[in-house]
Amino acid sequence: MEFVRGVVDNDDLPLNVSRKMLQESKTLKIIARKIVRKIIQMLLDLAAQSQKTVNETIKEHEKLKEEKQKKREQEEKEQNTEEYKLKKLQEEEERIKQEQEKQEKQKEEMLNDIPHLAQTIIDFVDYQFKIKQEEDNRQHSL
Repeated sequence: MEFVRGVVDNDDLPLNVSRKMLQESKTLKIIARKIVRKIIQMLLDLAAQSQKTVNETIKEHEKLKEEKQKKREQEEKEQNTEEYKLKKLQEEEERIKQEQEKQEKQKEEMLNDIPHLAQTIIDFVDYQFKIKQEEDNRQHSL
């Protein structure tokens, strides 16, 4: 128990202590034994408490693990049924249908934008043509 350090106050100890008295004092030997016993008891209690906590944690973990395993087994059973397969097929069908609707909507928006795009191109070409005509007119007038 040399790793334990501390101060002990006792009325049975004299205030002036010599090295010889410390080595021969029965009171100090009794105090030292009692302190060692108390420390050992505290360490054992701490170990028991820690072991109890560890055991509780392990039990909780095992319980959660069992619940997870039961849930997984239940899901596997459900997945092997025709009803589950039909449900998954319907979900996939619905997803595909929504994707097709989304693509149709995008296609429609693109088709609606074509006339505006065409008009913009026509306006741009007309503008370029007018600029070209004005340049030609200026060159002929010079």
